[in-house]
Amino acid sequence: MKKLAIVLLLTLLSLPIMVNAVVWGSGSYDNINVYVFTNKDCKNCDKKMEYLEGLKKDNSRITISEINTDDNKELVDEVKKALNIKSNKLPLVVVGSNYFTGSDKELKSGIDAYLDKDDNCDVVSTIKSNGDVSKCIKTNDGIYKQKSNISMISIIIVIVIAIVVAAAILVIVKKKKNKNCTL
Repeated sequence: MKKLAIVLLLTLLSLPIMVNAVVWGSGSYDNINVYVFTNKDCKNCDKKMEYLEGLKKDNSRITISEINTDDNKELVDEVKKALNIKSNKLPLVVVGSNYFTGSDKELKSGIDAYLDKDDNCDVVSTIKSNGDVSKCIKTNDGIYKQKSNISMISIIIVIVIAIVVAAAILVIVKKKKNKNCTL
């Protein structure tokens, strides 16, 4: 009986660790998807692709997808709408919810910033999968972040487990008191 109480107590004490493991795991991404919108008339697109391939050699997490704007007009329109892009300048590079049409230095800074933030939302992937960025939320700084339903579900599960463990401990303690009180 005493061993069971100790196991239940240790389980209860380890719940905060389990919550953090689930919550921390929910925001991590293995790959950085870099989308490069180009077309056959784009003069600077080859140079931008070469630059990105160089960045990819330095960081194996980078995945580059070249998207031809002539063949993907609907996707281009949705991405421009979601990110409020007014320009038609190419190449257009999208990383998460950030877009770049300028210098390589600006692009490198953007990728580095993307690496530093948790729960970034891959807007292009979201649009490609269901055409709706509503599963992403836009923060005050204009950055889309992935809604994290798993965190709330995990917290609820942990609370339920904690209640069950606490109830089990109370039952054990009560039974032990009752045994001590009998003749």
